[in-house]
Amino acid sequence: MDAFNHLNNVIYYRYAESARIGYLQALGMFDGSMVTVLAQSSCQYLRPVTYPDTLLLGVRCQGLGNTSIVMEYSYYSTAQAAIVATAEAVVVRLDSEGKCKLAWTEEERARLLALEAKVGHILKL
Repeated sequence: MDAFNHLNNVIYYRYAESARIGYLQALGMFDGSMVTVLAQSSCQYLRPVTYPDTLLLGVRCQGLGNTSIVMEYSYYSTAQAAIVATAEAVVVRLDSEGKCKLAWTEEERARLLALEAKVGHILKL
């Protein structure tokens, strides 16, 4: 909580980071062959969140580029029964040394599409 007794804006970014890591882990993308860097992120705060509350965070791929992924997030408040924030992030994939952009492989693309389809999200590339 911040001085105004609501969830501080930095926490939304921490939650997004945790969700992003979980998403990429579910895809088996942390095998040491690459690193990811955050190129852009934004968050739209729709409603204040105050204690006590539980937030559920949804994450999905909004777009997949040659070396990047655009991820979108929805923050759902169980106390308010409403979406309280939405966010977006662009993540760029680099080689294991973090120096050169690294393209997604066809196998990785297939795994990502399968994960998205599993929850009913048909991603158009």
